Amino acid sequence: MNSRSIETLFSLLEVLATRPKDFFDDDKNQRVVYSKDEQTVFCDEEKKYKVRWLVPESIDKEMDPVLLTFEKEGEFKQFDPSSSETFMYVIKDRIQLVLGTQQFIALEGQSLYFEASDHHQLLNHHVGQSQVLIVATRSYL
Repeated sequence: MNSRSIETLFSLLEVLATRPKDFFDDDKNQRVVYSKDEQTVFCDEEKKYKVRWLVPESIDKEMDPVLLTFEKEGEFKQFDPSSSETFMYVIKDRIQLVLGTQQFIALEGQSLYFEASDHHQLLNHHVGQSQVLIVATRSYL
């Protein structure tokens, strides 16, 4: 970086009311552990699923981790295309992902990873209860 670039950076930081030290320092006081009583749970009895937000302020973060539990014939809402990336890990039994015109089945212990660039929906693909951990970027959950 030449000195003019550094001057420009410092000018931008000044406009943003940010000290250079604060800009370059990592947040050493970040929160790491979240207890179960801080989690938010939503149940949809009609669609037969329960979603548990595992990190209370995840909406303000880059990733949004949730635990999704399906009852028999459960289905999660259908999502529109977005720029999000989604990771899923099947904890119990099996799930079905409909992504555009494609369908994918994932069994207990398997994972899925996809860009949400098409309409998509997650469904229970088991006659009993199934469960999946989902982590999405640019949260849309």
